[in-house]
Amino acid sequence: MSMTDLQNLPVWEWPDSARAEIFQTLANKSASADDRMLAAELAYDAATNSDDGVAILADIAADRGESIEMRGKVALAIGPALELAALGNWDEEGASVSEKAFNKIRKQLKVIFEDGSEDSELRRCVFEALVRAPEDWHKEAIREAYENPDDGWQRSAVFAMRFVSGFKDEILESLESEDEEVLFNAICAAAERQVRDAWPYVEELLGDEGTAREILLAAIDATPFLAPSADTASEALDHLLLSDDQDIVDAAMEAINSSAEEGDDEEWDEDEDDEDEDEDEDEDDEEQDDDDDGRRH
Repeated sequence: MSMTDLQNLPVWEWPDSARAEIFQTLANKSASADDRMLAAELAYDAATNSDDGVAILADIAADRGESIEMRGKVALAIGPALELAALGNWDEEGASVSEKAFNKIRKQLKVIFEDGSEDSELRRCVFEALVRAPEDWHKEAIREAYENPDDGWQRSAVFAMRFVSGFKDEILESLESEDEEVLFNAICAAAERQVRDAWPYVEELLGDEGTAREILLAAIDATPFLAPSADTASEALDHLLLSDDQDIVDAAMEAINSSAEEGDDEEWDEDEDDEDEDEDEDEDDEEQDDDDDGRRH
């Protein structure tokens, strides 16, 4: 089956041979550039539990003989595999890549990210893959990226805030961005981190006829995580059920149903990200106490 045939099929209809064909195409430098590039895109859905597949992607990402576009695409394709492996289900056969592969791939990608001579766009793609399996050094890297006005780094930083806690203020600030990609990522991050203070921004987007379609869909999807009650969610979404766009209607209906199933959140006043920040502060306090104890002794 060709890469084009696979592209035109939903993942759940792929034949059993599909993943092997994708990786074979990627590894074959004699294959057409178009086929290999398409295979790199398809690998995003193919590499989640394959040590060999992720190894092929990582080797291509590190290969300076490949195009920057190819290296970036395969780096992004590694992200879902890292995210799944970070759950640590090492004992469940086939659940994810192995712990050995997980650790090796992260080290390989980190070398690329830290190499200032590498292309900035490639390093951003690598960064977006790495943050899906959070490590301690990611927080500082996100802060640096967020303050970097060049080459889309702020977009990548806000994307990373979905996966790494402690960035409530930056998420809220990004919800006022005129950059649609930053705004999109901020909405997703607010939902993922359950930043409840984001609700007024999201509610305004839901009611604005000028909201871009992709932004609107993200705001709809975020509603069950941010609206203070099922009634509030329904009031904000009801008018979208009359949309001429079936995707918007379906998303709004699903969000209304999800909000109703969740019910009112009695702890609505406390953001999940606030809790994460408190934990970070407690850890810092504990480290300081340990230092003080060491000096006293």
